[in-house]
Amino acid sequence: MKYLLAFLVFSAGLAGCGPVVDTIDTSTSGSGGAGGSGGAGGSSGVGGLGAGPSALCKPLTNPSGPAQPLCGLEAPCQVLEEELLSVPPAYRNDAPALSLDASCHPRILFSSATGEYKGFYAVRKAVGDWKVIPTPFDSATAGLVSIVPDLPVALVNDGAFGASLWSFTTEGWSLVGDVPEEGTHLARGFALGKTGELFAGFRGPGDELLLGRYGSSSWSIETLGGTPFPFPVVVSPEGAPHLIAWEAVNGAWELHWQTPPHAREVVMPLGAGTLQADAYRLVLGTTAADDANPQGKPHILALRQLSDFTFELVYATREGKDTWTVMPLEKVPEDSTVYPLGIVTNEAGAVRLFYSRVKFASPTAGQLVVAAPVPSGPKQAVVTEGFSPFGATFDRDGVGRIHVALYEFNTTSDIGIRYLVLGP
Repeated sequence: MKYLLAFLVFSAGLAGCGPVVDTIDTSTSGSGGAGGSGGAGGSSGVGGLGAGPSALCKPLTNPSGPAQPLCGLEAPCQVLEEELLSVPPAYRNDAPALSLDASCHPRILFSSATGEYKGFYAVRKAVGDWKVIPTPFDSATAGLVSIVPDLPVALVNDGAFGASLWSFTTEGWSLVGDVPEEGTHLARGFALGKTGELFAGFRGPGDELLLGRYGSSSWSIETLGGTPFPFPVVVSPEGAPHLIAWEAVNGAWELHWQTPPHAREVVMPLGAGTLQADAYRLVLGTTAADDANPQGKPHILALRQLSDFTFELVYATREGKDTWTVMPLEKVPEDSTVYPLGIVTNEAGAVRLFYSRVKFASPTAGQLVVAAPVPSGPKQAVVTEGFSPFGATFDRDGVGRIHVALYEFNTTSDIGIRYLVLGP
């Protein structure tokens, strides 16, 4: 029997730090979509994975010229493209997974359920031209990367601590292999390394913190500690995996950062008691190494609970060994919540923090917000509004545009899927 995962609401107490099991049922009637050609070309199978990531994609409409600076500071973020996927709304967990092909056409992997989880794969060939096909695997959550532009690879969680690796070619989905350990993961818990190695962060059934590495056609799984929830993983420009996770130590919660095999560090303490639902959401990014961060400089977006049991959104970054700067961005109003969504960086070291403001009583009043951390304090701006995102994945293309796939609350409890392209 599968345990239905619902990454929307949970509460993990310190007493024993027991497993987090979802309690929200999900339902949908299937998936449709606009016409268009589906699939991507490329060789079948992943095998030893081969080379590392290819150069960033270039859209056919702008194939040459230097990349523009990231929007959100000197140049406001404009919505260049925006589409709602034509699929029936349903309960959905975490975030859709996003990758881009060589011409920057998006592929989105998402899930829904009618008592069990089902996966769907959406390919966009042109504006308004999507094809959505069911996947042959059950999917509660999934991560998606591209080994080369035309070879998407998915890490899929079946909702019962079972994970498997799949590749997609013109023939469709092919099973690469099962993960040898039980675990659950997030869309942002799957990353492609500098030399083609895959990294994944799992929470095991006993709350183990697991880091998986896939290369040379096999997995290696390392146990790092205990955590109540799956966690994000990113790879720095230097090729080092970075991860952050909650940990209960001596009766109190702490947010930890680590680049294995180096020792973990405390980013910030959260205190004793219960890890509230709003606090578990974490977003991680990296920029290139500096003197204080030889493995790459980490950037974190998270919610922390205050002494009066309210929450505030904070940005944290590492200034040296066991030295972290934590910058408050905004306090969460009592009638609303804030969801960290993603961090986008570039080779110049720019950092953009994306999050949403959500009013559950009025989802159409929600906002997508971008912030830029600068020495004088954070600069924030509303990118767009009229919907309430709660989970998203981001990708950057070769001309500096930012691609976003997100889940959004609707006026009912169902959840829709939106695709955006942002730029200056």
